[in-house]
Amino acid sequence: TIRMLADMTSGISSYTLDDAWQKVYFSESYRVWSPDELMKIALALKPQDFAPGTAFDYSNTNTILLGKIIEDVTGESFQDVLKERILPPLSMSQTVFPAGSADYPAPHPQGFTLQGGHGTPDAPANTTDWNPSWGWTAGELISTATDLLRFDRAEATGSGLLPAEHQIERLRSFREFNGAGKGGYGLGWGCQNGWVGHAGEL
Repeated sequence: TIRMLADMTSGISSYTLDDAWQKVYFSESYRVWSPDELMKIALALKPQDFAPGTAFDYSNTNTILLGKIIEDVTGESFQDVLKERILPPLSMSQTVFPAGSADYPAPHPQGFTLQGGHGTPDAPANTTDWNPSWGWTAGELISTATDLLRFDRAEATGSGLLPAEHQIERLRSFREFNGAGKGGYGLGWGCQNGWVGHAGEL
């Protein structure tokens, strides 16, 4: 169900687990990926070993599928929905969805990694210009600290994003799975030790 995609209990495997995809990603880091390519890779993988809705397994594929559902329901691209329904109401004027482009606003910080065998602890690889299209609705956004603060406040309170009853549903959606303890994952975000939100590294 859509809810199982949002709370990461669908059991659909993440395309990022595919060894062949990882090999291509880390060797062709500037490649543009389409959402359909990512879904094809994911849906060829074996599902997780649990009945949907009974366990938690974080999967970027869930978020890609949610993005496709948004496009199907609205008849618009995800980028247009974001520009119409999320960014302006929250006054997030410094946030962009690059849509396959690695043309980032200037100035911007540099990103580094040791993943994929790149770099060493003394000389990590600069990933700043790696194409973010592999994340699509699972993380292909560029923002500033100011805009992120605006979004965090809206996400935590629902103000500017959701009616009160929907925000209450989100706040009640956290479920603990797999012995997580002191937290859990809900509809599109997590709760740990009293803090709600969502981490990310893209």
